[in-house]
Amino acid sequence: MNTLAVIASWASGVILGTIALVWLLSLKREAAIIRLKGFRWTRQQLCQHVLITGATGSGKTRSGIVALLLELFRNDKEFGGLCVDEKGVLHEVIVDIARNSGRAEDVILLEVAPKPRHRFNLVGNRALPFATLAQCVVDTAVAMGNQHEQSFFRSAAQIHIAKALEALHEAGFQVTLENAHNLLVNPADTQRALRQIKSPALVEHFEQYLAQPPEQLAGVTGTVRNYLHHFTSPEIAEVFCRDSTFDLADVDRGKIVCISMPQRYQTERRFVGTFLKLLFFNHALTRFDAPKAVRDEANLLVLVVDECQHFVTTSEHGMSDHNVIDVVREAKLAVIAATQSTTSLVPVLGLDRARVYTLNMRSRLIFTAADEVDARESADFLGKKDQLVRSLSSHGGRITESVRDQDEYRVKPNKLRKLRKNQCVLVHSEDGFRKVTLPPREADGSISEWYRWRWFRR
Repeated sequence: MNTLAVIASWASGVILGTIALVWLLSLKREAAIIRLKGFRWTRQQLCQHVLITGATGSGKTRSGIVALLLELFRNDKEFGGLCVDEKGVLHEVIVDIARNSGRAEDVILLEVAPKPRHRFNLVGNRALPFATLAQCVVDTAVAMGNQHEQSFFRSAAQIHIAKALEALHEAGFQVTLENAHNLLVNPADTQRALRQIKSPALVEHFEQYLAQPPEQLAGVTGTVRNYLHHFTSPEIAEVFCRDSTFDLADVDRGKIVCISMPQRYQTERRFVGTFLKLLFFNHALTRFDAPKAVRDEANLLVLVVDECQHFVTTSEHGMSDHNVIDVVREAKLAVIAATQSTTSLVPVLGLDRARVYTLNMRSRLIFTAADEVDARESADFLGKKDQLVRSLSSHGGRITESVRDQDEYRVKPNKLRKLRKNQCVLVHSEDGFRKVTLPPREADGSISEWYRWRWFRR
């Protein structure tokens, strides 16, 4: 009897010790903020970025972006972010998910409407140098297709925009892109500003600006107009060229910024979205100025970009997506980008820079490949494996067998072209990949009704 009691006591001690050890180990294991099909992503792993590719209608948004956002809202109540998209509807999903997650007040919707609730002056942050803001203007314009101006006029426009912003500040006028446009394009406004400026250096600059030969002045003002006129439409200026109702640093306190514009402002949506993305990157980089103890406590920042080929930028002297995303991950910024094909990035970034950009996106959701080149790129990313290939040969009536090693794709490109809708190869940044089906999700987390009943409608 005593022996049984001793054994029971010893066994219970072992069990309790094991439970305690498992509990202690779980405390040291970083919490997962995304769980999807057996994979789990921590904040650090998510900051290795996510690229979602797939042909039109393959499920990138509802099965990919929405699934990731639902997990983020469910598991991280403090993340902040910026969401931009080409279609202009992503904000609806964000607003609904935030409402269902009890975070409706955390969404800041920059809506171009008669009475906008929120406004944000794109150049209102005095912590950023005027030259940096002017560089953002030029990088945005170049990304939008203004790539064929002479380098002289591009450089001159950048310098004059920076000086215009500085002059507006010096003269006591509101520092906005709309006012900078008017100051540089309208001689009467330039003269008016000159009368208010006290800095001799600024006065000399604008006197020389007005004294340029007519053809040269026309070329400079034409370039400035091309770069800035998209911000001067009254409805756009009312939201993005007036006093801000919030600070971009609010994302550090869990705010999520979205854009809503009518479809008639498709070009303006790209301009504003790209400009905000550059400001968002700049803000993330300022985290490195804080002490390590502060950085360790910082919240997760997330940049969500649908149809990212319309918002990526490349610059010789400014900020390029391909060389900044590997830096901002240390600032706890994760990029979730979606595009139809990796080849869509080449016209903007160039082949080599596009490759660098995509290789920095270590997690992937690869839906139906849109083209053969993209299928091969994705297959190369998934890697190859050694495979023994046996061959038989006949010579002089004798049959011989030879065996050789041959590299074969783990997933062949033609298989990626044949993925069904909502089916994808899910790639974890560190833990391999698997072929899965991701049902389209609604903002409340439920599977879309049309998908549940799809078999009965065939």
